[in-house]
Amino acid sequence: MVKKVLFFIVAVLLFAACSNRTVFSDYTELDGGVWATDKSFAFNVEIEDTAASYEIDLMLRNTDVFPRQNLWLKVEQEHNGHPISVDTLNIFLLDHNGKWIGKGLCSKYDNEFIWKQQVRFPEKGSYIFRFSQLMRIQVLEGIENIGIEVIKEKK
Repeated sequence: MVKKVLFFIVAVLLFAACSNRTVFSDYTELDGGVWATDKSFAFNVEIEDTAASYEIDLMLRNTDVFPRQNLWLKVEQEHNGHPISVDTLNIFLLDHNGKWIGKGLCSKYDNEFIWKQQVRFPEKGSYIFRFSQLMRIQVLEGIENIGIEVIKEKK
């Protein structure tokens, strides 16, 4: 009986280790829940498998102090100090009825958005993703955390 239980535990652990497709996941906390227009947040992602395709998710934690329905972001991507791309994202945090889209309790809401799918990185190495806010508010309140998650897609 002990052998069966031990085998089951080992099998579960091996399955969990093999099914984890997350390559990178990190959150950055914004001081005081405010984001000035001159402040950017960078994430350094190490890519080893250039044959795989990836999904990149954007993660945000906001409070009910956030003053708008949506959040405009600029995302700069670089590799080895060379710019690769610049994207502009329009992220909706409230639906058309004024209800927060994210999951949360009280006044804090966690949001996860698929930013890109089927992304291929041409070379191994370090890729930097830099986020800055493009709102018309110099000091934007109500964003507590920003993060990204890079997930290897199933073949």
